[in-house]
Order: sequence, then structure tokens, then C-alpha cells
Amino acid sequence: LEIPDDPVDPDDTQIPEETTAENPDTNNNNTNPTPKPSIAEAGDVIGWITVPGTAIDYPVVQTTDNDFYLTHNYLGNKDVKGAIYMDFRNEAIGKNRNYNIYGHKMIDGTMFSDLTLYVQDGTYKRYFENYNIIKYDNLEIETEWKIFSAYVVNLDKEDYYLYTRYSADENFQAFIDEINRRSLVKTDIDVGLDDQIITLVTCNFWYDNARVIIHAVRIK
Repeated sequence: LEIPDDPVDPDDTQIPEETTAENPDTNNNNTNPTPKPSIAEAGDVIGWITVPGTAIDYPVVQTTDNDFYLTHNYLGNKDVKGAIYMDFRNEAIGKNRNYNIYGHKMIDGTMFSDLTLYVQDGTYKRYFENYNIIKYDNLEIETEWKIFSAYVVNLDKEDYYLYTRYSADENFQAFIDEINRRSLVKTDIDVGLDDQIITLVTCNFWYDNARVIIHAVRIK
């Protein structure tokens, strides 16, 4: 990955991460619900994410890079499905303005596959209206976030990077304006400088190197 100069927040020294979460073209037919890990087996598990009304209900892991959990499950075992994982640059909930969480889109509909329902013709309006809450439990408190933006990015046609820290207000405002502009559905949700955003990312089968990106603002 070639890292450009930071075009979003030059006041930060973070390395931007391209919107990854590559999807292996393999069908794993194990559709059994993912058991919640015990404390003893949690390993890198830092939380649990649920999107009511969808099949998204998984542990969230985090490690020192954004590559390991592309090919390993939450227990650290090799797995074509990978895991749902938070950007390695993110800190604890409440310390960053944007939290990036990545997951594969699988042929069998598991992991982050249901994110595509927020950008597909015939389903996106219904999902925005009825299934717009994301619940994230960091193993201490449960937070809630309301979806306000969803869109597809073609990385073959543009460079698109997601950041976790925005120390300058004008750069965070520019981020908010841009993701509102890109959204397929325009909502009346007002996102401001004091808010926190959670960003979910998966790939898309419609064309090569596409990403589905969902943004939600913290409401609890």
C-alpha cells in the first residue's frame, strides 16, 4: 500500500489506512451463530457489534495491524472469513472522533455481508428506515449509534482513506460534509463537531476493488 501525504488532517501524524477488508471468493457454509467468547478465550476481543434486523452479531477484535484478522478468526485461527476487527489506530470508545471497523462480505451472507443491503436498489431505503441502529458493547458499556450515511467507493477510480483522529475541527467538519454528500439517502440527522462516528467497511461483488461504507453517529 502506497501511503500518500495526509490530505485530511495534517495536524495528525497517523498513517492513513486505505479502505481495505478484501473478500476471499470462497463459500464457507458454516452458518452457525457465532458464540460469544468467554473471558478466557477472548484474546484480542475488545467488544461486540450488533446491527438489529441484520445477521451482524459478532465479536470485534483489534491487534497491532489491519492485516492479521483478514485471514484469522477472533480466536486467532486461520479462517477464510477472517474476523470483524477495529482499526489498529483506534483507541477506546470516547477517545477518537471516528472508529473504523472492517469485515468481509461472504457469499454465504455472514460477517459484514448485510452492509450491502444499505446500498442496494430495492433494499437501501427500507434498511435506512427500519434497521438504522448499531449496538457496540466494549465489554464494559453498551453504546448505540444511528446510521446516517451509506455509499460505495470504487478504489480503482479514486484514492479514499479513512482516518481515526481529526485534531483540527475544520478537517473533521470536512469529513462529515463529505460522507453526507456521498450518502445514497439524505437524513435529517445532524452530526456535529462534538459527535463521534463509527464507520463500517466491507467489500462489494458488483465490481472489482469496491467498498461499501456505512457511517453512524453515537446516540448513547
